[in-house]
Amino acid sequence: AMMWSLGILLYQMVCGKHPFWRTSSTMLGQLPFPQQISPECQHLIKWCLSIHPTDRPSLEDLFCHPWLQG
Repeated sequence: AMMWSLGILLYQMVCGKHPFWRTSSTMLGQLPFPQQISPECQHLIKWCLSIHPTDRPSLEDLFCHPWLQG
């Protein structure tokens, strides 16, 4: 739940809105990003918001992610 919450927070910080403002978006796994959001940032957010908790990063994974290293 911590990584999911971090993904929500990161999305809100970089995009200025909640990522799943429509229920259908959540169910379909659709996550729109503004064009100016880097691919690395998008990857990190999508990774944190993976549907299955086992697919989400650990804290160690986060610290090694290129977006946080850059």
